[in-house]
Parts: sequence; structure tokens; C-alpha cells
Amino acid sequence: MTFLGAGDEEAGEAEAGMGEPEVVEPRAVTPIRAVYLHGFARDALIEEDGLYRGAHPIDHRIASSLTLVLGQVPADTRLGSTLLSLPIASEEVMTRDAEIRVREAIGDLLDSGQVNLLSVRAFSPINAPPGRVRIEVRCENLALQKEERVKTFVFEK
Repeated sequence: MTFLGAGDEEAGEAEAGMGEPEVVEPRAVTPIRAVYLHGFARDALIEEDGLYRGAHPIDHRIASSLTLVLGQVPADTRLGSTLLSLPIASEEVMTRDAEIRVREAIGDLLDSGQVNLLSVRAFSPINAPPGRVRIEVRCENLALQKEERVKTFVFEK
């Protein structure tokens, strides 16, 4: 039996590789503890240097809880929300309904005192296509320094 390598030589008869390896300068990288989830893309963002944008683990949990559909993550079926099924109504009705859904989604963080819910706003933008909903959630992450605590999570469906 004959085995061929990457070239025209039989396996083991030619040197491995195609020349000298490229020398890459090392770079200082601080590993992230959690990825930043983007509410519009519903995906993790990658910076210009090719690394994922980091986020505090509690901010990551808030974003995951708000942007993922409740029950869609097999590893934790309690993670997520029902915000994406929010019906179109007046801003007052939508905001009230959204706040209930937000409190359900991040209730464990609120109950444990890790997060304060500051405000919720849900509405259908005036010039948006029919059925478009924008939801803005302001939270305070109490594990961060005072100047970094308040974040606004914005997403649309």
C-alpha cells in the first residue's frame, strides 16, 4: 500500500512543511471574562484586531437574558426573555408590558442585588417598517465602579 503526502512524494520521503515558519510578534492580550452581545445583531462583536469585545459577566448575563428567546438555550432553558413577542400597541402599553418581561428575564439578578433596573422603554419607531419594535433597557451593574455601572441595552425586532 502506498500513501502519498501533500506533494508528489510518498509519505515519509520528503521534509514536512513548505519552508521556514512565519515569525509573528507576540502581542499583549488580556483575556475577556465574557463577550459583549450586540442587541441588534444578536451576536458577539469582534474588534478591529480580530478579538472579541469583552463585557463584564453581569452585563453579559443581562444582554443574554434580554436578547435570547426564552427556552432556546438547551444548557439553560431559563435563560432568555419573551421580549421578541411583544405586541405592537401604544408606547405606554408596550413599555408596561416590556418592563414586566424584563423583570422576569433578569429577576435573579434583581433579587440577588447585583443589578438595579432603572428604566424600560418600548415603542414602534415612527418611520420604521410595520411590526418593528425598539426596546431600551437601562440597568445599573452594582459590581462595577460607579462611573461604569449604568448601561443601556438597546435592541429591535
